[in-house]
Amino acid sequence: MLAGVLIAACGGSLNQGPTDLTTVLVWVPGGVPDDLTEAVSAAGGVARTTEVLGGILDLSSSTDAEGAPVDRTADGRTIPLDTLAYDPATFEAFTNASTAQTLSALGPGDAVLGATSARLRGIGVGGLLTLASGDSLTIRAVLDDDAIAAAEVVVSPETARNLGVGTRRFLLAHVERAPTEAVELVRSTAATDEPLRVVSTDGIPWKRHGDQVLPQAIVKDRFGEFSVRPAPNGKLSPDPGWVTANVVTEPVPLLGSVTCHRSIIKLLQQTLGDLESQGLGDTVNPKGFAGCYYPRSIEGLPYLSRHSWGIALDLNIVSDDRGRDVAFAPELVDAMAQAGFISGADWPLPDPAHFEYVSSSVEPPG
Repeated sequence: MLAGVLIAACGGSLNQGPTDLTTVLVWVPGGVPDDLTEAVSAAGGVARTTEVLGGILDLSSSTDAEGAPVDRTADGRTIPLDTLAYDPATFEAFTNASTAQTLSALGPGDAVLGATSARLRGIGVGGLLTLASGDSLTIRAVLDDDAIAAAEVVVSPETARNLGVGTRRFLLAHVERAPTEAVELVRSTAATDEPLRVVSTDGIPWKRHGDQVLPQAIVKDRFGEFSVRPAPNGKLSPDPGWVTANVVTEPVPLLGSVTCHRSIIKLLQQTLGDLESQGLGDTVNPKGFAGCYYPRSIEGLPYLSRHSWGIALDLNIVSDDRGRDVAFAPELVDAMAQAGFISGADWPLPDPAHFEYVSSSVEPPG
């Protein structure tokens, strides 16, 4: 049984194929199962596929090309880095020659940084990442975010498996069909009794798992980066300096006191205030507000929840902790969307009570 599969078609690929060749993205929250990959690869009309591995590497320190210290964590803290691993032999057809050559040159202990990641790290080619495991990675290149789906770090598949980030996060396939037909073909190939999400992704910037939200590198770039360490009750403890500088508690109409990132508090105040002034205050149940800033990992996954930055909030929860027992008023969903928040209602694992800030075109107010 293949549960909660997301399949998306993305046009305008860089491959050298027929004009109606479509790139299809396939991902499952917990990782792509063997039988799904095999079924898609064997389907008539599928020209080629490539699997992309991924996970989180925990950074403990770094140095620049001259050996000068840059990052230094202490007290059991680490900096989580979103990591992908492309197979250069099969990914070559899905990217440009320069990116393929760079990835094919990666050996054991080598890594590539995305452009945003390099800026966050303050290091480039020749820099060294030291992981909590004691392993080290030498930076051999810096690639544009678009080339590597905004990953913070890219390593070879062999290195990924050795470092424990070898989960198959998503699958790319070239399908000899126009986008609509390509989606239908893959939909039928990945038939399941569980809800199947299929969307055309023409214009979607990030060809990766979790493509509906901002990649972690972009979130860090806009809202700040912090180190973490485990805390009681499954929570995480972010760097106190980051918390002091970025997390605020202020009153928000219809909700009361809200603790979240300082960059979105005005958006929430304005958006929910407008709903209240329009006589739509009953679209929000103040007793169903389950918080905004709550540092933790995503349930069952190694990735930081966006609640850890205080840029996501849970609304109108009653008895089901994902809000699936609530019929959300369209006025609330529309108002939040206009403010830059996506609802989790259409996610592979539906989470309609979750509203996450995803706008990348308009800077949130500081």
